[in-house]
Amino acid sequence: MTETLPEYRVDRPVSYLGIDFSLASTGYALVSVNGGAITRTIKTDSKWPLADRLVKIADEIVGFIQENRPAAVAAEAMAHAKFGTSAIGQVHGAAQYAFAKAGISWPVYVHPATLKKFATGSGACDKGDIKLYVFKRWGAEIRSGDEADAYTMARLIGALHGGFPAELEYDKDCLKAVQKLGANVTALRGVAAAR
Repeated sequence: MTETLPEYRVDRPVSYLGIDFSLASTGYALVSVNGGAITRTIKTDSKWPLADRLVKIADEIVGFIQENRPAAVAAEAMAHAKFGTSAIGQVHGAAQYAFAKAGISWPVYVHPATLKKFATGSGACDKGDIKLYVFKRWGAEIRSGDEADAYTMARLIGALHGGFPAELEYDKDCLKAVQKLGANVTALRGVAAAR
């Protein structure tokens, strides 16, 4: 059962949440239309049992969403991880639980190449490049690549919802790609529900 969130406070500026899931280092960023931002990383120890790591990630995300009430949430779509998709799939499962518990039915998923293109103009760049471009493009000094990815997703979902301008031509291409991915995910959910 989904919990009801507290009413959105009028004195709080509209903000967007981006999350870059990882079992070891989940980055997340809340970016406000007034220019403020909060970026954080959830670190888990590889020596911990898997369940404990997943609970830590889910609990922190739930608490943050309930406290900050973002207008929309974007998460990086699952891609093939260096060591396979099993661990990242389990993190995404824990994330779905966290979203449901926090009252978000489904976030917008962003393909990794779309995220890179939105930040840098190229879908093929290194994680460190995104951190540099986040500073160049939006003036945000970010501590880690995970937080830079999350910050970019927050800006992207904000642009999709009209909270931030889509300033560059490739911004518009990225927004179309996210809308298409969202339509595909919605269609898949409908097929699964019909079974």
